[in-house]
Amino acid sequence: MSLVIDASAALKLVLEEEGSDRARALMSGAEPLIAPDFLMLEAANVLAIMVRRGLMRAPDAQASLAVLDAAPITRMASAPHFAEAYRLAIGLSRSAYDCLYLAMALAEQAVLVTADRRFADAVQREPAYAAAIRIL
Repeated sequence: MSLVIDASAALKLVLEEEGSDRARALMSGAEPLIAPDFLMLEAANVLAIMVRRGLMRAPDAQASLAVLDAAPITRMASAPHFAEAYRLAIGLSRSAYDCLYLAMALAEQAVLVTADRRFADAVQREPAYAAAIRIL
């Protein structure tokens, strides 16, 4: 079974945070990793915010982005999942950005791996989607 990895989990590959060891273990696991094609844009945005806030130096952020870009994550087209992401966002009262990862997981019969506890809790409260997500 494939795993859809969201930006909150993927960034733990390059940032030393709680859960980084589990994120790195995903990279060497047997399950293929997939993500929407905008994963790198979302990651770049987070890293840019960290630079602006003085939490990271710009060259280190750029290097982290390059490492993430080279990670064994197959990026797939987002557009086919926009309508479902919108529907999920309305139903779950969550962002369409987060729900796009869930929509892809549902379409691919995969499991979404996230480090976003609030999002995971909201999804797990819905019995139809509870098995489609796990916390990193």
